[in-house]
Amino acid sequence: MAKKITELPTLPTADNDDLIPIVDISGSVTKKVTASGLGTAAISGLPDKFIPIEKVNSYSTTGVMNAAGVTTSDQVVASVTLPTVTAPHKYLITAMFAPNHNNGTTIRDYTASIKSGSTLLRTATISMSIGTYTATMIPITTIHTSSASGGETINFTIRRANDNGGLHQTTSSGYTIVDLGLA
Repeated sequence: MAKKITELPTLPTADNDDLIPIVDISGSVTKKVTASGLGTAAISGLPDKFIPIEKVNSYSTTGVMNAAGVTTSDQVVASVTLPTVTAPHKYLITAMFAPNHNNGTTIRDYTASIKSGSTLLRTATISMSIGTYTATMIPITTIHTSSASGGETINFTIRRANDNGGLHQTTSSGYTIVDLGLA
């Protein structure tokens, strides 16, 4: 004897390949659809901006980057390990570096970088020849696609081009990383 759908046991969580009965109203016929197929169709049918962004993004972080002594080699001022994932994700990574020095008579070149481990993602250089402890901002933005498993370390680095005296530091600097979803 056939059972009504309301009489079937409940499945608390469906796998992507699990089947769901559905009535195709164009043909008045009961058909089957996979759980993943139904989910994809439901999401693609939603109007723009229907789901609040905080419900979509599974990861975001912000932090500060300060260094008391910027040298002529890359100095890591912050490191962030991306979460472990099951498929590649895209991340929006922004950083604002604020190098400064107390030698106003000499031009200073600072190079700031965003790296995945030691692999360069984005870099920017600024020349400064301004007064005591004056800061100029170096903005950097990049989109990074993670590996299939995630877990990479994002490093924020800064260095100066030459070593001719004065105190070099970076203060009031920060970064933001936002998960944009699957790549």
